[in-house]
Amino acid sequence: MLSSIRRCAVRPPLDLSLYLVTDTAMCARLGVPTTVAAAVAAGVTLVQLRDPAASDVELVALGRDVAAALAGTGAAAREGSGPAARDLEPRRQHQ
Repeated sequence: MLSSIRRCAVRPPLDLSLYLVTDTAMCARLGVPTTVAAAVAAGVTLVQLRDPAASDVELVALGRDVAAALAGTGAAAREGSGPAARDLEPRRQHQ
């Protein structure tokens, strides 16, 4: 019976040492993905994507762009609620 239990990859704890909360209006000059990439290069370890004015579709698209900007950096991204939260979560790998 135990052999039928699948093991899931365990995520390491989040590094909260430098936490960025995005603001689409304040990032307008460079855009959120470029701002996030620059912030992570400067030491940000966790990014919270936030845009209360965005539709779900817009937030998911922005989340995908931010996730692409973070790829390979080791920084994590989160969205507080809604469908984008699923898009920013790394996919669990089953063994």
